[in-house]
Amino acid sequence: MNVKKHLFALGLVAVMASPAMAADDILPPSADSAFSLTGNVGLTSEYFFRGFSQTNDSPAIQGGLNVNFKATDWLTATAGVWASNVDAGTANGTMELDYVGSLAIVPPMLPDLTINPGFTYYSYPGSNNVGTVATANEPDFFEYQLGATYNFGLFTLGGFYAYSPDFNLNSGDGHYTQAKIVVPLGYVDLSGSWGRQRIEKNGTWGGPDYTDYKVAAAAKVWGLDLELAWIDTSVNAAQQRGTPNFADNQVVFTVVKNF
Repeated sequence: MNVKKHLFALGLVAVMASPAMAADDILPPSADSAFSLTGNVGLTSEYFFRGFSQTNDSPAIQGGLNVNFKATDWLTATAGVWASNVDAGTANGTMELDYVGSLAIVPPMLPDLTINPGFTYYSYPGSNNVGTVATANEPDFFEYQLGATYNFGLFTLGGFYAYSPDFNLNSGDGHYTQAKIVVPLGYVDLSGSWGRQRIEKNGTWGGPDYTDYKVAAAAKVWGLDLELAWIDTSVNAAQQRGTPNFADNQVVFTVVKNF
């Protein structure tokens, strides 16, 4: 089981969205160009995606690189890659490499609203498909995505929906919905999220539909973005495929440097 983000020649690449944190410009747009290049590199005590560990109680080095085009004051297009090491079984190999594309739309009449349609292709170079040659299940998958956030001043609310016509391990239609709140408190931002993953072929994927939860505190210190998070899911021990704490009640620390 695996899904999201990857390690791609770390000095070159540096995530989604999923991410997660806005990057400073490497090459800011000049007066003659609307293009910019942004990126980030990070270290996390354990890589989780939608409540499931992707590194099996081990840390991960992650990074992403994006090319941005500001078409107008209310429309920016972004294309990039995101990478991480993974260790979630032979089906998904030791590396995840994601290709992402998105739009950031800020309606002129609603400047506190941001709408983000986009897509992500999750790939796992060097992975071994599950099953026989004739029935092997492919870990790579594609998602259409739509997100939106609204800044109310005292807090920000966000919603996210992703649809895959052929989810991880060829498990059929995949639907993911998420609600999130962020509350700025001076130097620290508190956040909470609730997500629901639905999978058409649960037996093929190897687990039930489930809910994931996350509560986090984030701060910027010496130019670094720090986050301490508690992550849990509705999956019980009997459904974790023999891997303790694979999707259960974990505390994770992450540090990210944006460029």
